[in-house]
Amino acid sequence: MPLPQVCLEAVMSCQCLGHVTSHAAVLDLEVNDCELMAVPKVDRGGPTDPPNIICLVVEKKYKLYKLGTKHEMIKRWYGGDCL
Repeated sequence: MPLPQVCLEAVMSCQCLGHVTSHAAVLDLEVNDCELMAVPKVDRGGPTDPPNIICLVVEKKYKLYKLGTKHEMIKRWYGGDCL
């Protein structure tokens, strides 16, 4: 499922990159917040693949988050502990 254009622009903007939160931050995110999500080593393509991806919170339900990247929407919902 492609990422809506508004979300794509937010992920690609410098403003979004400045608002990336850390693991020490409060994990109650809102829609349009940017977050780094760790990629497990087994899911990386090789040693040059990045250990994290930048995601945008697209939807929120009961402290579960639907995320999007600059390429597409991520198919599952994530809790704050996964980010």
